[in-house]
Amino acid sequence: MTDYRDGKNHGWNGGECPVHPKDEVMVWMYNGYVSDPRAAKAFRWDRTGLGSDIVCFRVTKKHEEPLTVWVNVYSDGDADAWFSQKEAEEAVGSHLTPIRIAVPFQEVKE
Repeated sequence: MTDYRDGKNHGWNGGECPVHPKDEVMVWMYNGYVSDPRAAKAFRWDRTGLGSDIVCFRVTKKHEEPLTVWVNVYSDGDADAWFSQKEAEEAVGSHLTPIRIAVPFQEVKE
């Protein structure tokens, strides 16, 4: 599988967008247009036969999804963190009375 997020230029022959829709990319089009960096979802990636077809692109900034954890808080003051809501909900029986179950906390990205 090709790593399109490696900062290098990649030729393109059309198809589904090959990167995360929120990755910033520069594109080179058949008609000679070169874009400023913007979200991949702003471009049409399939082949139309028009001058606006993408022939080359480069990822200039990778989109990173923020980390989310789910936290259970219990009446004894204890808390557990889990990487999925399902795990948090399944773990409830292992402590005293839960005060909060599977409360999501999400990392803040700049």
